[in-house]
Amino acid sequence: MKVGLFLNTQFPAGDNVVARIPELAEQVRLARDCGFASLWFPHHFLTAPLQMLQIHTAMAYLLPAAKGMLIGPNVLILPLLNPVHVAEESATLDVLSGGNYILGVGLGYRAPEFEAFNIPMQQRAPRLEESIALMRRLWTGERVTHKGRFYTVTDAGISLKPARPGGVPIWMAAQVDVAIKRVARIGDAWMIVPATALGKVGEQRFSMRMSRALSCLGEAGNGASAAGW
Repeated sequence: MKVGLFLNTQFPAGDNVVARIPELAEQVRLARDCGFASLWFPHHFLTAPLQMLQIHTAMAYLLPAAKGMLIGPNVLILPLLNPVHVAEESATLDVLSGGNYILGVGLGYRAPEFEAFNIPMQQRAPRLEESIALMRRLWTGERVTHKGRFYTVTDAGISLKPARPGGVPIWMAAQVDVAIKRVARIGDAWMIVPATALGKVGEQRFSMRMSRALSCLGEAGNGASAAGW
């Protein structure tokens, strides 16, 4: 079993965040030295009066302290962001980390964030799906043309490819059955919500494996196989 650390980058109102930064770096170094395998960061906007470091800059700053650990968001609110931006920053973090970056994504749930970005909450799932498909193409293709429901790229490529030839692994948070089936279809791994009861997790894991098997069977004509599921 490998153990990861969820790093708290949120601070109470009035706290001196500048003074907390060396403590965060020391916490990461200590976790690394104690054998923690991964480091995870939260993501939100508009958290006042709670103070919160923004995710990509915080991860980049702490990479030297986390050297050798997997690092990534848990989770990035992907529907709020342009996938070209996320693909570029993820590729940069993968290179800076030596191929140890994991892109953990989720739908988000806070209405004020979606209102501020002028994105209807009912578009969360289709935006997430289109974003993932586009990012995978940007990471692996030289030049990409994509005209989707929300995003358009015309004969262009990103400025830097990830360190790993297949692109950055995408882990997806999911709590309800429809979201878990989405993970099985388009994700590389399932990020389980820690508030879910253990018995329920077992049921959802079975559903996840069955959905992945059916997805593989559906792709069998393209050389995929459900063997092992």
